[in-house]
Amino acid sequence: MDAQDASISQKLDAQDASISQKMDAQMLEQREQISSLEGTIAQIQQNLVKNNAELKERQDLIETKVNALESRFRELQLNRPTASVNAPKVKTPFQVFKLQFEKTAETNNRSIEEKSAALFVALEGPAAELLQTISVNERNDYDGLMQALERRYGSEHRRQIYQMELEKRDQKSNESLQEYASEVERLAHLAIGDTSGEHLEKVKIQRFISGIKDVYTKRETYANPKLTFAEIVAYAQTRHS
Repeated sequence: MDAQDASISQKLDAQDASISQKMDAQMLEQREQISSLEGTIAQIQQNLVKNNAELKERQDLIETKVNALESRFRELQLNRPTASVNAPKVKTPFQVFKLQFEKTAETNNRSIEEKSAALFVALEGPAAELLQTISVNERNDYDGLMQALERRYGSEHRRQIYQMELEKRDQKSNESLQEYASEVERLAHLAIGDTSGEHLEKVKIQRFISGIKDVYTKRETYANPKLTFAEIVAYAQTRHS
């Protein structure tokens, strides 16, 4: 029994030693894996710190450029020339001036009150004298002030001027009938505004015949009415002495 017990004891000791060796090997392997993971984590942390620093540097650079652009934009706004209205000098049509003024006001984010004040200050010469002819309410109201300017310098006012020019337009010395007809047609379109229609044709025909310089040509053309302005001009040229 003693020999058998001794044999069993030896086997158990051998098994314990084998298990202990395996456990030691596994623990060593795990320590190595943990050490490797710790190294990887440390490297990742270093990369994150580096990337964060680069991102911060780029962000600071972008903010610097944005601030510079904003400063430049504000400088351009402050130095932007103010639009002015001066009837004897400005050759720009009123509608073009109005469009430019309102576009400038929109770019500068001006309120209605600011637009009214800017327009009030911008008026010069005869345009400024217009302020004396309108009511106080119109002076302080942007739409009212702009409407007053439009009545004075807008298309309706110019149309009245063209109508007066058309009424007084006669054939000039050394001016051919064709040249005279072209001028009558131009003024008629400006005065009436229509590009077609019986009324426009009638106005052109009446003005053309009334202004013909040669008495014989005028009488013959008047005595032979035509339906269109082109026909009247062509006939007058055949009667011209």
